[in-house]
Formats: sequence, structure tokens, C-alpha cells
Amino acid sequence: MMFIKGHIPWNKGKKFNIKVKRKMSEAKLKNPTKYWLGKKRDFQTKQKISQTIKISGQRLGKNNPMYKDGGSLKICPICKKYFLVPTSTKFWRKFCSYRCKSKWMRISLIGSDNSNWKGGFVPIYKYMRNWQILKEWRNKIFTRDNYICQLCGKTDCYLEAHHIKSFTYYPKLRTEITNGISLCRDCHNLTKRKYV
Repeated sequence: MMFIKGHIPWNKGKKFNIKVKRKMSEAKLKNPTKYWLGKKRDFQTKQKISQTIKISGQRLGKNNPMYKDGGSLKICPICKKYFLVPTSTKFWRKFCSYRCKSKWMRISLIGSDNSNWKGGFVPIYKYMRNWQILKEWRNKIFTRDNYICQLCGKTDCYLEAHHIKSFTYYPKLRTEITNGISLCRDCHNLTKRKYV
């Protein structure tokens, strides 16, 4: 019978008893589905197979980069321990463990050695946000608004001080108390899309 998509086989969901299962396993042993199972190829066939592999460009034995011959010994630059490296990874593996690799990254990828280094430049607004004057401005706004969100009226929530006129575009109004408003995090996220 030809296979038809959506056709349910006759034995789907059926449970076979022990006798039937035994007969099925004996029949499988007599006529295995794997043709070469238990059979040996003759010498000429083996030669033909090896020649086709050589012609097709496959690298065999030690020429294969995945060949595992025991590897070579290397010294970890962090912990100074000897460790065995398989041949397949000997060109790029430098550390004995992920712990040593992460230590090396913490030590060596700082400052100008980091790929994201921008010459030590820190934007002024990030630098200024940690000023004591702005922290005091924030506290004054919270006390003025009685620690209540001015849009939704929540009291038991995390409050953020919002600059009504932009912190970046109005530098003279950065520390003015009239330029601030107390908002909860949800309301503050709404103001990031459009000004209130």
C-alpha cells in the first residue's frame, strides 16, 4: 500500500503480547534491516572506498583537525598549571578552565584594551547625574510632593524625579525645583515617549 499523508497505520496504539514480541525480535535477527550488519566487505571493495575518500579531499588520520591522539601539554597563563589540550583545539585554547578565562578577561579587557573603549570619554549627563546637587534636588522634589506620584497618586511605590524640561536641552533648569515632578516608574516610562 502506498503511503498517504494523514493515513493512520494499522498497528498504531496496539499493544503486542509477549509471544508476538518474541516472534518479531526473532524475525528481525534472521533478516536485519541494516544490510551490512554482521557482514564483511572484501579487500577490493575496501580499496575502492579508501580511494574515493582520498580523491574527495577528506583528511584522514593525523591530517584531520578532529584527530584525537592524546593532545599536547600547555601552561595556563593565569593559574600556571599544566593541562592537556586535544589536537583539534590546540591552536586556539589558552586556558585550563572557564574560570581562568573569565579572570583573564576581567584583568586584560579593561580600559583601552577593551574593544568598546572610546578614549575615556564619558558623556556629561552621565557624569552629572551622580553630583550631590542633583541628589539634593531629587530629595527636595520628593518632600515638596509628599512622596506621591503626581500623575496617578500612588504612594507605596518607587518614585523617580522627572525633569519637566529636558535635562540635556535646558542646562540652566537642571537644579530648579520648579522644573521637577515626582512620578512612579510606570508614569515616568510614559513620559519617556512624550512629555507630560
